[in-house]
Amino acid sequence: MDTEMIGQQEDTLIRGYVETMLILALSHGKPDNTRIDLLVKRALRHPQMRHLTYEELYRIVRHCLLVMDMEDFDEQLRSLDTLLTTEEERYTALDVALSAVMVSGKLDMREKRRLLDLQLFFGLTDEEIEDIISRYHIST
Repeated sequence: MDTEMIGQQEDTLIRGYVETMLILALSHGKPDNTRIDLLVKRALRHPQMRHLTYEELYRIVRHCLLVMDMEDFDEQLRSLDTLLTTEEERYTALDVALSAVMVSGKLDMREKRRLLDLQLFFGLTDEEIEDIISRYHIST
């Protein structure tokens, strides 16, 4: 596998992780610049995102927000279906999303509904979701 193909696969995964994070974050409406800054900083702490610079991830987040702004929820899910094709990728996407979005340590009703939507769409078990939630000390 050549390095260009590896780079494209990594870009696809990062976009999938970012779009998953944003779907969860958008349960509160479109994030303002302060919220975007916080999401980027928190996402960069995740092992799957540490290789990116702040500027790179910020640019990816902004691009994804522009694209997602023109899509309804079903279109956003279809996009994730093409970006994240394995259970492991989908699990990691929710792990990244929860690590970045759950600043308060508590899921509100909108976040719970959106998380359940993503869980069902990704085909993840309750145990897998509980594993992620417990890692970040999130109360439901």
